[in-house]
Amino acid sequence: MTYIKIILINKGVLIVMVRTLKLILPIVTLIIFIIIMTTGGIVKKPLNPDEDVVAYILAIRDNVVQEKWDVASENMRKLEDAWDKIRFRIQFSVEGTRIYQFEGGLARLKGAIKSKSQTISTVEVEAILSEWDKLEE
Repeated sequence: MTYIKIILINKGVLIVMVRTLKLILPIVTLIIFIIIMTTGGIVKKPLNPDEDVVAYILAIRDNVVQEKWDVASENMRKLEDAWDKIRFRIQFSVEGTRIYQFEGGLARLKGAIKSKSQTISTVEVEAILSEWDKLEE
């Protein structure tokens, strides 16, 4: 008889726990997704100097103005490495089209640096900086 009462009490507790989980789990899941989807501006900030995308873009701009194409190429390589790290972190919180536009700008800048075109490189650097600012919108 005591055993049956314990089972009934445990069954009642179990039912309450299941109902609570059915209510709390979707709410917690939604909160987690909202946090992930709204942190684009925060997670794009560099965690270490190797991930500072803006610093590399500005360095490339200075290299282009001074026509130091070898240094600009090296900074472009570092920029691409930094972007790969940042892209992984922001891929769920930023629109895919924004990411593709930014990557397209990087590809065009890389080509402009290879062709040693100061005008095109300058235009692309400014376009990339603009796209970078839009990534968190």
